[in-house]
Amino acid sequence: MKKKNYFNIIVLIVTILLYACGKAPAATDVLSTPSSTTTLMPFPTFAPISTLPGGVTPTYPPYYSPTPTDTATPTSTPDYAALGIPSPTPTPTFDYDGLASYYLTPFTPIPTMTGFAPQIPTVNVKDLLPNVEIRKATPQFPPVSEVGSSANQDNSEWLLTYIQSATDLINYVDGNQELYLQYVEDWQPIAFKYSPDDWFIEKDFDDDGQVEWLASIPVRFEDDGINRCGFEFSHFGYCPRFFFIFEKIDSSYYPKQAWGPIPTSWNVAESRVALIDDLNNDGIQEMVFRADPCGAAVCSTYLSVGRWNGQIWEWIGHIVNDYAEVTFADLDGNGTIEITVAYPTYAASRYNSPYSGRDVVDIYGWKNNRYELVDQIYPPTGSVFETIFDISSALEYKNAELAFRRINPVIETLDQSCDRMKTYVGIQAMLAHALQGDANGMKSTLAKLEKYCDFPRNAYLPAAKILWLAYEKSRDPIGACQAMERFLWKEYTRENGRWEETFFIEWRSTNRPSCPQE
Repeated sequence: MKKKNYFNIIVLIVTILLYACGKAPAATDVLSTPSSTTTLMPFPTFAPISTLPGGVTPTYPPYYSPTPTDTATPTSTPDYAALGIPSPTPTPTFDYDGLASYYLTPFTPIPTMTGFAPQIPTVNVKDLLPNVEIRKATPQFPPVSEVGSSANQDNSEWLLTYIQSATDLINYVDGNQELYLQYVEDWQPIAFKYSPDDWFIEKDFDDDGQVEWLASIPVRFEDDGINRCGFEFSHFGYCPRFFFIFEKIDSSYYPKQAWGPIPTSWNVAESRVALIDDLNNDGIQEMVFRADPCGAAVCSTYLSVGRWNGQIWEWIGHIVNDYAEVTFADLDGNGTIEITVAYPTYAASRYNSPYSGRDVVDIYGWKNNRYELVDQIYPPTGSVFETIFDISSALEYKNAELAFRRINPVIETLDQSCDRMKTYVGIQAMLAHALQGDANGMKSTLAKLEKYCDFPRNAYLPAAKILWLAYEKSRDPIGACQAMERFLWKEYTRENGRWEETFFIEWRSTNRPSCPQE
């Protein structure tokens, strides 16, 4: 017994010494893996920015550095199978073919990030025009709108009365701009405080030799203590209003087109006319409307390009960015005007951390009979996270060529390393191929993802498979992308414990770019 005690003491002492020297493996070491550092991707080089309108070269803010810095280091996931231990969250097994078919079927839309229901008016303003009476009667003040009334309720009576007021006014003043504006100012005394020049414009918009009138009247809200045409309601103070196009037939003015807000505090049009010109050199005057709404923290710029061809109104371009400096110029000398939108990425850096603030330039040109994104001038970045959102900006306008500028350098490094963010870039590459109708390119990219990015707790490899199968069934890039989004939304939730498998950065939920719109 005594010898046995001595033996136990010796074993204990040797064990303590081995641990002190770091020679003995701890029982928990098999679960530990060193943190991996994201491999910084190469970025294509661009010519110096020196061709913007006016010869202005964009300057980068103080936080920009030409040497990319890694803003986030994702933590690698242990390869539990290689270690011979069970995974705490087993990789799910999916019926991919069945799920692709299921999620291609439209159903209740995924909730928006804001949580507000989509504002869909029940009445089309233009449909009410045949009910307007053409007369020379003393114009009456437009009806007051109740703030906060639902966009889904029947507003046809309110809208028709408003259209009638505008029609009575232009007929009563017989197209006289001065008298028309006097009435508008009486109805809303501060309507012209910020945009006095675009409420009544007389011009031959459709090149038929006869003038038309683009006229506006402000929406009148009930008095709730908010100055809706001033700084208190909107950071830029433009009045919500209706726009009309009138044509003169014999001695009377007829409304031919009308658009404007539904009376709800969440859906008011604060647009003003930013430019009227023949932008695409086809003889018809295009109209650019601009609105700069502000939320609780950021302001945005909305540009809508439309034209009246004498029969119908056509929207031929919509641009949405952070608050921007907008210029119009023929940059390439082809006779059509490009729209240059320069802005800091404030919203992206505020809501998509760790996206850094950068000064960027988007250029829109006349392409495919509408205004589309044709070029981007972005400072280079070594962050895959930032690259994802840069790619999304190009895909939003279905410009696969611009998207591949940023996709290809990431895909070329998959054989070196892969994480969830790189897998998502692979999904964006597949979507870009789909937009080009290139099914072989999609399959080739999916094969790379399956070879290099097949590791536990990576939701984006199953998502890529759903994207491919949904596209194969539908040949619809947008529908297939939406099916993939529904798959991620329904199959990776807090409730089933898979939500974190969609995180780009460990332990941090971030916004994920959405699919391009139709």
